[in-house]
Amino acid sequence: MSGPATRDNAVGPDRLAWIGYLREDFRDYPATMWLAAVWVAVYLGMIAAQLLSGRPIGMNEILLGTPGVHLFGDLTTVEFMQGQVWRALTCTFVHAGLLHLGLNLFGFYQLGCMVESWYGPRQFLAFYVLTGLGGNLFAIAARSIIGVNPTIQVMGGSVVVMGLVALCAVVGRRSRTRFGEFMRKQMTAIIVSTLLLGLFVPIFDNWGHLGGALVGGAIGLVHRTLITTTRSRWATAAAVLATLAIATSGVCQAWTARREYEYLTARRRLEQRELLIDTLKHFNDMYTLATDPNPPVRGLLVPPRIIEALNALDRERWRGADAEAYARLRSLYWKALADRPTAEDRAAYEAALAALVRSATTDSEALRQRIEALAPPPPPRVRALPKPAQPQPRPAPKVPAAGVGEEV
Repeated sequence: MSGPATRDNAVGPDRLAWIGYLREDFRDYPATMWLAAVWVAVYLGMIAAQLLSGRPIGMNEILLGTPGVHLFGDLTTVEFMQGQVWRALTCTFVHAGLLHLGLNLFGFYQLGCMVESWYGPRQFLAFYVLTGLGGNLFAIAARSIIGVNPTIQVMGGSVVVMGLVALCAVVGRRSRTRFGEFMRKQMTAIIVSTLLLGLFVPIFDNWGHLGGALVGGAIGLVHRTLITTTRSRWATAAAVLATLAIATSGVCQAWTARREYEYLTARRRLEQRELLIDTLKHFNDMYTLATDPNPPVRGLLVPPRIIEALNALDRERWRGADAEAYARLRSLYWKALADRPTAEDRAAYEAALAALVRSATTDSEALRQRIEALAPPPPPRVRALPKPAQPQPRPAPKVPAAGVGEEV
């Protein structure tokens, strides 16, 4: 009778053995596994948010460019300069697509488990925060200096992965062992190939990769100290601070995302209200045409334009008095197509139309005020460098006029 399937004793085609492997990983490397789980949860949240918004999402978007990265905490230089500094950390949890997530997860899982076995989960959590923040701050400074477009979106845990790669390279170099030398060569090759690939593929964040590698390499210099303090008070304090940093960044981003979502929703509703007013005006033009003394449409087919207008109005979610007014408006239009409307019909039609337009206009004004209150601050203005002073031409020297008795 065989025992339970484990890593060393996997018996039979146990399709659920991977669940046991995951349990062991969560027990042995809790920081790496829980951080990776947050990566996956954020990505699934992006997919769910897209589906709940009612907008379709294709396979190409799922694999290469899933919408919603901004609401979930990507990083731009403009927003960082406006005070949203937490995005330097939240962007490490956001990935642009399933392929992006899978590649980073593979590297993070392989190297993270090894490094966590050296330093323990407490110090590894601090390593994640230091590498993510330090690497992205370095990248922001570099982009600002060289003048890169400040609205470029940056995201992904590759900054931390490159920090792990650089740390392993430095540790391998300082270990002076055969395995350490092998690890140094492998990690160095990964760093060089990644940076070279970033020169030819614009979507690669070379500055973030370089910043993460510099921070990870610097931490690798104190490797011997870190492996002796895995359970010290300093490690516990570092883990607490790192956890607070991640939690605070998440709360700040959630508050910002909610405000931004309300702003975008208000703008979309304002566009709908403005389109509704235009549709009502177009509908009124059709009513005027139908009530003409010699109407070209009475007794004939309804024009396609009025069908489009009616369909658009039918899709509106009329409520309360607006629903009653629209019902009257619609019935009076069909009645006008069949027979010339009376004065009472005209008055009822005009009252219903005015009520709908007034309601839509009131909603539009309220939405504009809401948009102004929720609008993000304008991007900071870049002061132009003062122009160098142009040299002024020197005036010609004055020659004294020749007087009487003077030689010229």
